[in-house]
Amino acid sequence: MKDLGDVSFVLSIQIHRNRSRGTLGSSQKGYIEKVFKRYGMQDYKSGDTPMVKRDKVNPIQCPKNYFEKNNMQKIPYALALWSLMYIQVCTRPDFAYIVMMLSRYLSNLGIDHLKATKQILWYLQKIKELHAHISEVRSA
Repeated sequence: MKDLGDVSFVLSIQIHRNRSRGTLGSSQKGYIEKVFKRYGMQDYKSGDTPMVKRDKVNPIQCPKNYFEKNNMQKIPYALALWSLMYIQVCTRPDFAYIVMMLSRYLSNLGIDHLKATKQILWYLQKIKELHAHISEVRSA
């Protein structure tokens, strides 16, 4: 076994450590940018919230006939949602609720579910520069 020093990157999470200040931070900016590129959304505008209060996600929005279901199956919705789940679990718990709500419809995606997924991606575009930080508590 070989000591490679302090970790700076693991499982697409960038680790920021400042021993003198006693801080530890994590970021998934690189992974988020890779997700944008994968879905051709790197130049999209940013959004203010992952979900707007008036937005509803429910079974009524699921496709009603074979034609609608067949069209929606061509969209890589599950992959996009799995990417969002990974980001949410590792460093961004702020949009966990809407990701959980959308995951209920993985097998029966509707156009409104896809729009809600894009809303989360637009939100990520705005917050991708933010880092989660932990600070050491020092006694006086």
